[in-house]
Amino acid sequence: MLKSIALFILFSLCLLFNIAYADAQKNSIGHFSQLTQFTKQLGDPHKTLVVLDSDDTIIKMPCSDPLNPKQCQYLGGPAWFDWQSSLPANSSEKIASSFNELLLDENIMMAVSNMVYTESSVPKTLMALKKQGAIFLVETARNSNYSNNTNRQFAALKVNKNFSLSQFFAENSLIGLNNLPSLPSPYAPCGDKNARPVRYESGILYLAGQDKGKMLHCFLKTVHANQIQNIIFLDDEQKNADSVY
Repeated sequence: MLKSIALFILFSLCLLFNIAYADAQKNSIGHFSQLTQFTKQLGDPHKTLVVLDSDDTIIKMPCSDPLNPKQCQYLGGPAWFDWQSSLPANSSEKIASSFNELLLDENIMMAVSNMVYTESSVPKTLMALKKQGAIFLVETARNSNYSNNTNRQFAALKVNKNFSLSQFFAENSLIGLNNLPSLPSPYAPCGDKNARPVRYESGILYLAGQDKGKMLHCFLKTVHANQIQNIIFLDDEQKNADSVY
């Protein structure tokens, strides 16, 4: 099982005071490094929020067979989980007897794994965007229970010799009302008690699998975002770009 990753990008000119989008476009890109082209196109990068998915967009599970990457299953990653979920109940390749058991298996593999960058260009591109003045947000489908493991995985990845990935996002992301890149968490998004609790910590917004468009809309009302005039959203799943669009 191999998932071919295409990155779907949405960029928009928006008025965040009213959370009203003046214009928006969707595109697909083949490489993460192309992201800088869109920030230059929008202009005013210091007023641009770059929203990034985590898994299979900036990081991924390591390949168990690096000499034969085209056959790699990336065990425990989103593509692997989707593949396992789609298998018929009697498939010999199915490892779990129920969806909850599959979730547990994924949790275990995620907890013990270090991650790698999806592309070697990711660190250089992030630093180039930072130099332009862009502001960042990681919007991940991971549950907030993953926060400790996520911080560990991000801390193990270097953006340059001075910054880990976790430090990079903590220092270059939207700040909450407490002037930190975090919010008291977990909390109910938009005050909706029927929604699953979310967490914003060190520049990473944990959505517990909820709609990324709706959650982004709610989140921007809770942080200092008045300076943002442009949003670039990058995800390996088109459905997520569609929901933000």
